Amino acid sequence: MIYIVYGPPMSGKTTYCKSHVKNGDKLFDYDDVMMELSGRDYQDHDEKYHGEILSVRKRMIYEHDNLNDLYVITTYFSKAIKQELKDKQYQAVKMDADYVTCIRRLNDTDRPDKETIRIRIMQWFDEHYRSYANLKPEYDDEPKKRKFYKSASWERGTRARILERDNYECQICKIEGKVVTDSIKVEGHKKKPTLNVHHVMELEHYPDLAHEDDNLITVCVSCHNRIHNKREFRFIRKPNKWAKDEMW
Repeated sequence: MIYIVYGPPMSGKTTYCKSHVKNGDKLFDYDDVMMELSGRDYQDHDEKYHGEILSVRKRMIYEHDNLNDLYVITTYFSKAIKQELKDKQYQAVKMDADYVTCIRRLNDTDRPDKETIRIRIMQWFDEHYRSYANLKPEYDDEPKKRKFYKSASWERGTRARILERDNYECQICKIEGKVVTDSIKVEGHKKKPTLNVHHVMELEHYPDLAHEDDNLITVCVSCHNRIHNKREFRFIRKPNKWAKDEMW
């Protein structure tokens, strides 16, 4: 059997696989292959090896003979993987760690690319949890939401704390090498705010996370508008060839 173990970064995919692999089984771990090909430290990535690593995965799936199990660790259960699995017996295993758990696990690591991984985690959850059919909104009307966002606990407390934590910069633009700071001058000397603090798991449906630092991120007005104006959006403005496949 082939097991496709997928989920956001820091959701426990590697731990799950290594606890299930038996003698004779095979394991495809993007990080392990990257380390072997590049000679870099574990979880230190070089984009130029990405295509070669995916070809290793494809070959392992193609050559699987069902005598033993194969575990494939991936971020997204992508169309590319589904195509590779054509005519193969497989089982998809989705890791059920929530957003805050993934972020807290990331915070406990010493990874050098924490900021990038934090955005990837946020992106994964925003892409996979946009259906609220079974959730009853608590902040389901505009007056109630406005009252929350005007409250001192939010404006002078949580919002101010997150802006300071994120160095008053849009965290989405930051991973593109851009700097969008707190305000810009318009109409002479008047300043217009350019940053918002975004609830990843939305306020309406997850009020318990309203003031949870791990559920909040600083974004510019432009990025924030894209998040809320599109049902299916992408955080990365430029085309991201890894967006629907393994990204560590």
